[in-house]
Amino acid sequence: MTSRARLVAFYLPQFHPIPENDKWWGKGYTEWTNTAKASPMFRGHYQPHVPADLGFYDLRVPETRQVQADLAKDHGIEGFCYYHYWFGGKLLLERPLAEVVTSGRPDFPFCVCWANQTWGGIWHGAPDRVLIEQTYPGDHDHRAHFAYLLPAFADPRYITVNGQPVFVIYRPRQLPDAARTTDLWREMAVRAGLKGLHLIGVDDQPQWNAAQFGFDASTCTRFPPRRGGVPTRNPVRRTRERLDVMRGLPTVYTYRDALGALWPVPTGTQLSYPTVIHAWDNSPRSGMNGLVLRDSDPELFRLVLRRAIELRSEVPLSERIVFLKSWNEWAEGNHLEPDLRYGRAFLQVIREEVSWADQRLERVGVAPAPRRGVQLSAPPLTISHLQMEPTTRCNFTCGFCWGRHLVQEDIAVETAAKALRSIPTLKTLMFQGEGEPLLHRRWHDIVSMARGQDIEVALYTNGSLLHGENVQKILDLRLSKVMVSIESTDEAQFKAIRGGDLPRILEGIRLLLDERRRRDQPEPAVGFAVTILRSTIEQLPRIFELYQKLDMDGGIAVQPLQSKPSYTEWYSPEMRSEVLSPEESQVAAESVSQLREEWLGADRNSLPARPSLVEQLGSLWRSFFGPRQSGRAGCWWLNEGVYLRANGAFTPCCFIKDHSLGQVEDLDLSAVLENRWLLQDQLLAGQVPEPCSGCEVAETIVRRR
Repeated sequence: MTSRARLVAFYLPQFHPIPENDKWWGKGYTEWTNTAKASPMFRGHYQPHVPADLGFYDLRVPETRQVQADLAKDHGIEGFCYYHYWFGGKLLLERPLAEVVTSGRPDFPFCVCWANQTWGGIWHGAPDRVLIEQTYPGDHDHRAHFAYLLPAFADPRYITVNGQPVFVIYRPRQLPDAARTTDLWREMAVRAGLKGLHLIGVDDQPQWNAAQFGFDASTCTRFPPRRGGVPTRNPVRRTRERLDVMRGLPTVYTYRDALGALWPVPTGTQLSYPTVIHAWDNSPRSGMNGLVLRDSDPELFRLVLRRAIELRSEVPLSERIVFLKSWNEWAEGNHLEPDLRYGRAFLQVIREEVSWADQRLERVGVAPAPRRGVQLSAPPLTISHLQMEPTTRCNFTCGFCWGRHLVQEDIAVETAAKALRSIPTLKTLMFQGEGEPLLHRRWHDIVSMARGQDIEVALYTNGSLLHGENVQKILDLRLSKVMVSIESTDEAQFKAIRGGDLPRILEGIRLLLDERRRRDQPEPAVGFAVTILRSTIEQLPRIFELYQKLDMDGGIAVQPLQSKPSYTEWYSPEMRSEVLSPEESQVAAESVSQLREEWLGADRNSLPARPSLVEQLGSLWRSFFGPRQSGRAGCWWLNEGVYLRANGAFTPCCFIKDHSLGQVEDLDLSAVLENRWLLQDQLLAGQVPEPCSGCEVAETIVRRR
């Protein structure tokens, strides 16, 4: 398989016995020893990991090495990066790599990573035990080390960058006088007839300055923190950690919760190759000192890998390396090789993503032009926020509602359930659409499913049904937020705009807040969602006053009346005249800013612990009127969200109803993500995508480009 994404997998050679391991750990010790003896340490803990396709192999067998290479190649991996152990002239576990070099087999690219660290017993319950110490005797040792590796560097299969053999150093900061040593190696490489060396240092800090230590590039290996260091302001978590220690448990995260640490990030102008981790559980080696990423998921890994490939997609082909950690670290639960649980699922993801990257590069050119220096700091290929339309039916008659012109239908509970199950990165659900959500007879069942997946839920409602059983269910389900739509505090004006009964709505808000206080329950926070019309700009201060009078705490989300032509064509004649002009939009924006100052004070960064009085989360107002957030490019919703219509169609956002990204019924999440990303790509290239035509957010982003 030919690929423009250069995926290189780290490769552990500890699958054959050596005298040293026999002495330290017992006769016949290999990596399989810890792998096979592992057992679950807590409920749901996936252990032991049992190999599938390749079995419990021995790396002294050439056929095993060939099958490994064939499997990797078939799934889009360019080569292996062999861990190499050199202790002041003493070699360990060198046989597999030595035989690969001398035999010329398998015909599969490779490079070397010097794992320059002391072998000790800290992870095996013997912290003071040193098995073999990593030393640096001086230049004579560095020369001997280079001479040993020269046959590998000169091998035609050896992986290079710009013609220079890649040499990875696992602990670059521990190398004494690193810049002098790297200069020595480069000089020796040139004298040996090579074009030099491409030296890569491994570090856990994305911004590590590799050049300062004499390296050409870095690769960042990041994990979430092991327990310890929990701030005193989080006593519940501190107590939980103490209990875990008492029970002898390792540090445990779900893979999903660890995404923030695992997610590849831009490193500015420094040359850095992402390292992606698909799974991790080193409890077989380390017991309670270990770290477990439970519930590893191929689809979550897909997002991480795709992000890494994207970060390297606009550099010269030679530098499009992404490291995979790892091919076969079985006792650390970190193996792409198939096991009985996942089979080839992770390998299949790699093959599909490499193929997808090739197809995209063919569409835009092998070396696409940089996007004017823009780099996305938030994951562009994930779905953190889902806005779900429960129904298109409504009991109000708003003159600006598009829902009246849609097929009147409810989303099927099965459709909602499949959508929630199929998006593993989902964090929040906005229960909101063209209709009134509480009219769906099983709205609480859908919300219950989301809450069961630990997804926060915000309900956007017209407030007319905040009574009796609905209030109890809202509190029982512990929704995070309830936002009630309001444009005016004047009863007659409100009725003219919405056709609703304002006093009844306010009665429902009071009932919800009173019942919440009676239960001594902090959630849901209750706030207002305001659509600003030309005739209601002067109502903004009164809405703020009403918010305070009711002692609400969920914030005020504001947005101007939608002016997108595909919306305004459905407005009533009276409502078309309510669309704000650019001048009126500016007046409204200034009014909101002034009110924010009055209620929050001059220091806008000092927000109270409860949700801020004026929140613009997910609102058009934040994207259009609000200041552009540092480090974020493009449309926020295209970066992190998606809209699910009541008919089961995914669309880019709630304002784009007729551009389907895919259907829940035959859901292909990768296709949904790719289709959404192509719209964002156009925005970042300075073009308004056709589905976004007339959108003030999109047009503003393009103008700012």
